[in-house]
Amino acid sequence: MISLKLKPILNALAASLVLMLAASCEGNQMGLGLTPTTVNVPAEGGSAQVAFSAQSAWTATTTAEWIQLSPSSGEAGDIVMKVEVGANTTTSPRTSLVTVAIPDIGLSGVVTVSQEAAAVVPDPVLVISANETTLNANGGSAQVTVQTNRDWTAVSDVDWITVDPASGISGKVTVTITAAANATFEQRVGKVTFKAENLTETFTLTQYAKKPASVSLSSDAFVFAAEGGMNNLIVTSNVDWTAKTNDSWLTVTPDNGITGASGVVIKAEANSGTEPRTGSVVFTGGDATTTLMVTQLAPASPEVPSLELSASTLTFSEEAGENSISVIASVAWRASSDSNWITIAPASGESGTVTVKITVAANTAEADRGGKVTFTAGDIVRTLIVNQKGKVPESAPTITLSPVSLTYSSDGGTASVSVTADAAWRASADADWITIQPASGAIGTTTIKVTTSANKQANDRAGAVVFTAGSTSVRLSLSQKGLTQQALGGITGDLGDWGDGGSADFNKNNK
Repeated sequence: MISLKLKPILNALAASLVLMLAASCEGNQMGLGLTPTTVNVPAEGGSAQVAFSAQSAWTATTTAEWIQLSPSSGEAGDIVMKVEVGANTTTSPRTSLVTVAIPDIGLSGVVTVSQEAAAVVPDPVLVISANETTLNANGGSAQVTVQTNRDWTAVSDVDWITVDPASGISGKVTVTITAAANATFEQRVGKVTFKAENLTETFTLTQYAKKPASVSLSSDAFVFAAEGGMNNLIVTSNVDWTAKTNDSWLTVTPDNGITGASGVVIKAEANSGTEPRTGSVVFTGGDATTTLMVTQLAPASPEVPSLELSASTLTFSEEAGENSISVIASVAWRASSDSNWITIAPASGESGTVTVKITVAANTAEADRGGKVTFTAGDIVRTLIVNQKGKVPESAPTITLSPVSLTYSSDGGTASVSVTADAAWRASADADWITIQPASGAIGTTTIKVTTSANKQANDRAGAVVFTAGSTSVRLSLSQKGLTQQALGGITGDLGDWGDGGSADFNKNNK
C-alpha cells in the first residue's frame, strides 16, 4: 500500500513520462518534416502529395486497402510520396493512418487520411398521370404529367405520334403527345415509353380509323303522278357532295351540299305521254355514290284502279323525326304500320294525291332497326320500308389525376388530388380506412381530399381509389406505413411528402 506521502511524487513522475512520450512523438514528426500530416479526400476519391526528409532508407505503410502509396519505400533524401484514395461507396465516413518510418534510427511519423461518406441517393421514381387515351381519326393531342427524380426520355414506337418535350430532368413536367390524322380505314395503336434509369412507364394511344366517304338518302326511290310535282329528300353525308341528273324532266335544288344533313327538292315536270317514265339522280361525295330512282306515272285510265307511293323507302337518323310521301290513288285507301315507333298521319284517304307524314321515335339502341308501312286499296298493296339508324356510340370519357399515387405515415392524414374529366365521374375506395370528399364531380377540374385513418398494425398497407366515368376507370394508388415505421422516406420532391399527413405542395422540388 502506497503511503499518502509518496502519491504526489508518483503522480509527478507519471506526468513527466507522458510529456516525454509526447515530446518524443512530436520530435519524430518534426524530424521527418511530414507535410501535411492530415489529408482530407471527397467521397469520389482523389490523391494528395506528402513531403518529408529521410536521413536513411525509409518505408511507408497503411492498413487500409482503399489507400495506395507511391512510392512506399526508398533511400535517403527529400521525398514526395503520392497518397491515392479510392471512391467511398458507403454512407459512412472513414479514416486511416499512413505510417512513415526510418528503421535505422528509430524515427517515424503518421499522416491521417480522412474521406467523406458517399451521398445518399434516393431510389428512382417515375410516375405518369395517365397510361392511355383515345383520339378520333382527325388527330389531336393528349397531355401527360411526368413526375420523376431522375433524368428521363420518352420515345414513340410509331412515326405518327410525336412527343414534346421528349426528355427532361428530375421534377414535374407536362408532356404533349400528338397524333397525326389517320388517313386509313383501320384503327391504329401506338405507344410512348417513358424511361428514367431502370424504370419505364408506357402510354398507349388508340386512334379511330378514318370513316369511308358516305352519302345516304332519306329515300332511294320516288314516284310522281302524271301531273308532276315536288318531293323532299334529305341527303346525309360525311363529305361534300354534288347531285346530277341526265333526265331533262327532273330538276334537283340545290345540286350540291356539305358535310351533314341537307334538304333537297326533287321536281318532276308533267308527263304528257301515254306511258310511265323513269329517271335517276346520282349523288356523289368523294368516292361514294348513291342513286335516287324516279318513276312518273302516265295519265291514269279511269277504268283501272291504281295505288302508288312517291317513295318506296324512308331512312331516318337515330333522332326522332318525320318525313313525308305522296299517296297517288284512284280509289280510297288505308295504311298501317308493323312497328310501334312508326306513326302515320293520315292513315287513310280518298282518290287523288295525298301527302302522308311518317314520324319515328328516337332510337336509343346502337343497332339499326327497320319497319314497314302497308298501304292497301282493294286488292292493291303497296309497302313503304322505314329504316332508322342506331345511336352512335360515344367515345370513352377521359379522366386525369394529379398526382396518381399517395403515401401516408402510420398516423394517417389528408392529401389533395386534382381530378380533370370530360364527363361526370364518381369515386370509390376499396378499403374502409380511406375516405374521399367529394366522391363525385362534373366536367372540368375538381380538387378532392383523400384521407386515411391511422394504421395501428405493424405492417404497411395499400389501397386505391377508383374514378369512373362511363366505360373509363382510373386508379389512384395509396400506401401507408405500418405502426413501427415512422419515417416516410422514398418519394420526395415533386411527388410530395406526406409523412406527417396533411396537404402537399406538388410544386416543391427537393434535391
